[in-house]
Amino acid sequence: MSEGPEVKITAEKLCNAICGKTIDKIYCKTTLGNEFANKIKGSDVRYIETYGKNMVITFSNGIYLRNHMLMWGKWRIYDRQEFEEGKSNAPRRSKLKWDIRTTTGEYSTAVEPVTKKIEYANNSSKENGIDVHNDSRVRLMIFTKDKVAVQFNGPILKFSFVNPASLEPITKLGPDPLRSDFNIDDLDNQIYQRIKHNGTTLIADLLLDQTFVAGIGNKYKSEILFLSKINPFVNIKDIPSNSVRTLLQQIPSVLYSGYVNSGATRLVHNSFGKVDNDNNNTRRWSDKHWVFRRGGRPCWKCGSRIVTDYKLSARVTFWCSKCQQWIKID
Repeated sequence: MSEGPEVKITAEKLCNAICGKTIDKIYCKTTLGNEFANKIKGSDVRYIETYGKNMVITFSNGIYLRNHMLMWGKWRIYDRQEFEEGKSNAPRRSKLKWDIRTTTGEYSTAVEPVTKKIEYANNSSKENGIDVHNDSRVRLMIFTKDKVAVQFNGPILKFSFVNPASLEPITKLGPDPLRSDFNIDDLDNQIYQRIKHNGTTLIADLLLDQTFVAGIGNKYKSEILFLSKINPFVNIKDIPSNSVRTLLQQIPSVLYSGYVNSGATRLVHNSFGKVDNDNNNTRRWSDKHWVFRRGGRPCWKCGSRIVTDYKLSARVTFWCSKCQQWIKID
């Protein structure tokens, strides 16, 4: 899952591995453009920035790469020597089926594998633990002297000579709470403009609209609304002003928590009130969130069963019907 915090974490890991280092080899699928691959060889990565769920890699020769991973794209970093010796395993394949529709209006396109295609049926165990060289999901490989950065299942990988940050769809994105230029007043203006012009939009759907705020997906949508005590299926015009203020404060707070805590939005604190990193690192995945993918489990705050809804909004929503009761206007 590639929401804003996870994309930013990935970008920083990539930059730590390859930024400032000479690229001596690069492989990419043919449709990405060999003209770009040939020009990139011998250059280096200047920096990597994120805009919501978009990642922009800037090369020293004036070429840019925009990557949007949607729900299934992955980057992995490998040691160059181990990679060349065939000791680098590809990531496990997901058994989940994803809906390719996105709130940005972008869709996955057919792709050509750059490596030998290996056919496995019914998600057999052979799919896992195979060498990267033999994985049909590979779309791009960037080699430096010591590291290899590999992109798997990259649905959107676009090279250009123009900075993608100055082009659509990035120019249409709403404010990104994880960028240094974020100003909560921009978010405040955004939501009141939406209330004024289309007040019947469900708040669960608005949070997924990347032109409203960039970087929120299903996980952070559900977590933000739970912590704001807002019913996901209320029209935005019916949310009281004090709840709107709480929501606007929770958006950057929850996204930042996910960024600094490797995706976790619910943390365990020790007796001194500080985050207990040892316990947080060893907890189960489902214990690291308030409601997301916790359908049927008890609410951490009230004990009610968390509800999983597939029908009332555009995407699946996790929520507590007691903590997030329907808002009534005074």
